[in-house]
Amino acid sequence: MRTLMPIGGAMNKKDPLVLREFIKRAGDANANIVILPQASILDETGKEYTRRCLDLGAGSVSALEFRNRADAANEKYVEAIRAASGIFFSGGAQMRIAAILGGTMLEQELQMAYERGAIVGGTSAGASILSRTMIAYGKSGGTPREGMVQFTPGLGFTNRYVID
Repeated sequence: MRTLMPIGGAMNKKDPLVLREFIKRAGDANANIVILPQASILDETGKEYTRRCLDLGAGSVSALEFRNRADAANEKYVEAIRAASGIFFSGGAQMRIAAILGGTMLEQELQMAYERGAIVGGTSAGASILSRTMIAYGKSGGTPREGMVQFTPGLGFTNRYVID
């Protein structure tokens, strides 16, 4: 069974019900969760999610701490995705994820992990990147107008909807 779990931004840190559910679906104490913090500009994002998931009972959690597109071919990272039961994208800017992972060997491994049943989720930008077409940029306003939103390819876990 394939499970995609897009999560809104600003997750409740005091009672992380949604993150708890993600961990449960990844296997609880048997979970092997991989955090992809590339959307964030903060150095501690991967460490923070790793600590939080372990505190919530996940068996194994690792963050793939790289910000360079060439590293998406690193065999160590590819193997981590192959072994994952859960894959989680942090928030930040979805264009960073697309620029680093889009069209790479790691993106192919992410798709294969999803197809074999690993739960894939993310918060904020990590949710936006999950669809085949994602919002790259946009303007706010009460009335939709032509050109308000710019679209670009996401990672393509679904083509049924666009997540913002």
